[in-house]
Amino acid sequence: MIVCSADWEGNVAKQRYISTEFWRDEYILDLEDPLEKLLLMYCLTNEATNVAGIYKIAMKKITFESGIPKEKVLEILDRLSTDKKIYYVDGWVIISNHPKH
Repeated sequence: MIVCSADWEGNVAKQRYISTEFWRDEYILDLEDPLEKLLLMYCLTNEATNVAGIYKIAMKKITFESGIPKEKVLEILDRLSTDKKIYYVDGWVIISNHPKH
């Protein structure tokens, strides 16, 4: 769920609520590398995400904000794509089953 709120100056901030069930999800429990969990959580919560779970974001921004090296991000995204969880295509992130989280 994404909720927007504004401060007294009218600046809008998005709030993202991730279900606590996220950590009990069978797929998440099977991820052994903490960086895989971090990148998956990043894809769900970064400022570009939206209710559709489809958004454009540069690889440079992903690596900078997550702190994960580009080669590792690409490796993890390849696994997430193979597992049909998250796809990264031409700068677009597509999260399958986005409403679940």
